[in-house]
Amino acid sequence: MAEFIYTLETIQTICEPLWTLIEEHRIVLLNGQMGAGKTTLVKYLCAYKNITSLVNSPTFSIVNEYVSEQKNTTNIFHLDLYRLKNENELFEIGITEIINNGAICFIEWPHLAKNFLPQKPTLHVQIGLYGQHDERILQTSFTSL
Repeated sequence: MAEFIYTLETIQTICEPLWTLIEEHRIVLLNGQMGAGKTTLVKYLCAYKNITSLVNSPTFSIVNEYVSEQKNTTNIFHLDLYRLKNENELFEIGITEIINNGAICFIEWPHLAKNFLPQKPTLHVQIGLYGQHDERILQTSFTSL
């Protein structure tokens, strides 16, 4: 388990160690209250990997795909499952294809997707408010189903 304390001014410092974990596990479950910074984290992680697509919240679109223009770099899927009510809606958005295509997937509000996750360890990221001055605490853990 890794733990990072950061602000918007220092968030770039956590991108490299996080990408080591992300590339190994490919599926990243993002947990945290509304406004904790889940989408902001994805935005900075994509910028670190030189993704030039506009990275924004998939709250209304449910799924965003960020395209890399670099060779040998996979595209990134960013899902926000907050508005979904059941597993049938996950099928409708193509969750199985998205998770199993080998791309990196960031999933916000992932509790509904637990039955669709691969049988290998999955990276869990918990983001919360910390201290003062807009600090965040990010904790990682891994689980196998």
